[in-house]
Amino acid sequence: DVGNKAVELFDPRTGKRLRKISIPDAGLPSLAFSPDGKTLLVVAGGSLKATTWDVATGAKLKETDPPADLPARGRGHVRGVTYTSAGVPVAWGVWERNVSLGWNPVTGTTGVPGFRHIDSIAGVAFTKDGRHLIGTDRAGENIRWDVATGKALERLPVESDTPGMPRNVIVAPDGAYAFSTVVGVDMTTRKPLPKYPGDLYYTYSSHLVRPLDGGRVILLPRTKFGSDTPVRCLVWDARRGEALIDFVLPADFVNVGPAALAVDGKTLAIVRHVPARPGTANPTCTIAAFDARGKLVWEQPFDSSGAYTRLQAAPDGKSFVAEIRNRIEILATDSGRSIGGFGGGDLWLRSPLFMPDGKRCIVSVVAEQ
Repeated sequence: DVGNKAVELFDPRTGKRLRKISIPDAGLPSLAFSPDGKTLLVVAGGSLKATTWDVATGAKLKETDPPADLPARGRGHVRGVTYTSAGVPVAWGVWERNVSLGWNPVTGTTGVPGFRHIDSIAGVAFTKDGRHLIGTDRAGENIRWDVATGKALERLPVESDTPGMPRNVIVAPDGAYAFSTVVGVDMTTRKPLPKYPGDLYYTYSSHLVRPLDGGRVILLPRTKFGSDTPVRCLVWDARRGEALIDFVLPADFVNVGPAALAVDGKTLAIVRHVPARPGTANPTCTIAAFDARGKLVWEQPFDSSGAYTRLQAAPDGKSFVAEIRNRIEILATDSGRSIGGFGGGDLWLRSPLFMPDGKRCIVSVVAEQ
């Protein structure tokens, strides 16, 4: 049971609460800053209504109903909101599991026709110019769509790491490249990039592909087959076909992920999940940072209470941001020392979203009843 939905603006360095925006609507909202960072766009997860807010004052600027021709709410929900490179806001949702549909949430007009996949949609991302949308589904189909017409332009074949099985891709935040466990694909030329090294082994528990901007990707394969074998950390430059970081984690780093790379590309932080010890109630996790040569720089323990931990690098390069259970923790890049944190108690914090300057962030807040 959840209620009292709100979005709050925080100073990530101090944890100081700057502003609260109440959203009396069922379902978690999707958030996006305008390219200039002056406006916050919120699309409610239940009604799909869109509101824009002045970041400096917290004043509501506009509220817009969703397009009247969207399918019935009971069969779909919002999955995300973004801005194209031209500054056009686009929200998108999934209906009947296999159809992705986009609209302009500020004008309340349908802007992207429906894109139907053959299986449940796993992800959607726009290319950098906003002209094309890449959809992936659970069957491994990767389809490039024309945003203006909804026409399927092509299917993107991606080499699989399992013979006879298709492999879907994850599109990078900048929309320029997409990655599987085997190869990267240039989303402009549609051509595969230089392959990863050939000695990568994946198990279900260790499979992690984390795309970064600029044609880079974080991979966490095993050194050999088997879920108890050491994990290899690889930051791969797919454009040049070379490893930027490549080392093996210590033997006790068995169940790991996710990972994040600092802006300077020199420090890699990774989450290590630790099972509950005999006689204790909850599992824990640690967040550890390594330099480019694989030397452990620092490690901080947390009580994860079985919840999935998310991790990202702050855009100012000075910190990592961890979403642990119901708190946001800010850890200094160089030392792991906590330099801020907020949440806890009855407040569940989700999905920190940084402004372009990295000085403030927005989080979704849910008060547990």
